[in-house]
Amino acid sequence: MRLLIDRTGAARFAFRTASTEYGDTRRYYCAAAPLRAILVCRNGLELTDLIGRVVDAQVGNDPGWRDFVRESNTGLSHTKITVYRRVSGRWQDTLSSILDQAFRED
Repeated sequence: MRLLIDRTGAARFAFRTASTEYGDTRRYYCAAAPLRAILVCRNGLELTDLIGRVVDAQVGNDPGWRDFVRESNTGLSHTKITVYRRVSGRWQDTLSSILDQAFRED
């Protein structure tokens, strides 16, 4: 999906950790409460550099692994947004819109 990383959506995330375990640099971000959402920037990308840009992304679910989410949400379903690369052209959705539909704390 072509996703616009809008400033409002990006501001809802905080950096958690980075990893090179799978051959590329991946940065993991966790959304602020009450959202249960994770954003992963792959291939060395950083969220702050993507604000206002269109990216190739995939949206799915994640089981909420300890290193990537708030401790109280470990093991709970999270909306997961994975960003692969910048692209040009028209976007299909915005990060804020995805977050409007994301899992939430009870």
